[in-house]
Amino acid sequence: MAQAHLQDDSDETSASHAGPEDFGQIMKSVHITPSLLDMPKNLEFMTNQVETCIYSLMSRDVKKLDLGLNLAQLGVGSLVAIEIRNW
Repeated sequence: MAQAHLQDDSDETSASHAGPEDFGQIMKSVHITPSLLDMPKNLEFMTNQVETCIYSLMSRDVKKLDLGLNLAQLGVGSLVAIEIRNW
């Protein structure tokens, strides 16, 4: 199911938003096939999913998500960084 959220070179459909239950599977797919991130839509999708998880982990309002900020600008501390690394 997670693979349906990402596109490969032969798939012209847009990436849809995954629920939290699919995020782990999507990460595994990208780990196995890193070239999935060569497509801009997949990279944007994964960036959005990672930042959404970080915002949720930090108890921040996901509606205020700013994809232009890096982790330091988001205020990610060492404990959150360790949690991210464990993903």
